[in-house]
Amino acid sequence: MPRNTNNRKTDGAGFVQESKIHILLRFVPSRMTKFSMSSLRLFHISEEGDIQKFHPRKSKEQWGYHKYVWAIDEGKIHNYLLPRDCPRICIDLERTGDQLNWLKTFSIENHKAVIFICYEWCEKIQACTLFQYEFGKRNFEPIDKVAGYFVSRMVETPIQRFVIRNCEQELSRLNVKLIQLDRIKMLDIKEKVVKDLESFSIIKWENFE
Repeated sequence: MPRNTNNRKTDGAGFVQESKIHILLRFVPSRMTKFSMSSLRLFHISEEGDIQKFHPRKSKEQWGYHKYVWAIDEGKIHNYLLPRDCPRICIDLERTGDQLNWLKTFSIENHKAVIFICYEWCEKIQACTLFQYEFGKRNFEPIDKVAGYFVSRMVETPIQRFVIRNCEQELSRLNVKLIQLDRIKMLDIKEKVVKDLESFSIIKWENFE
């Protein structure tokens, strides 16, 4: 992944605690299948900067309660470049296309994805520092290729860590548009997304309600 030295740095700091990604999605889990791993890079985003080991943790019912270490592939990492608890609606424009008139009103031309958030999260986003851990691919398998999820049943040690000090700048670098709305408009967007789209992510929505 290209590096932006203005807000991303690599370091060799020691790591101590454990963490995991918390996800709420529309996607239906797929079976483990063969997947081209040759050029794939796998990451885990956290607000904790001192993680030494990632231990498998019990998953939710939709994943069969199996114990996994979770990773996200590079192509979907933008969905997690926000504070962990921030409710968001994420749309991949490369998969959706431009067929939805209501989506066009947000001036999303030439962006690869769009993320909708509430105004009330703006200050937290501006103050947030994220840590992007990269994993080796050896033990990981795809569990949902559309969502970009990979899992390992082993204890994983990160091979490197990047520091992201400006979430909005990093999203812009990745050609992702962040759109801030009031709560009423967020509810309206959620209804339209659920009705009109088959592929999308709604993350941490319990914190919205």
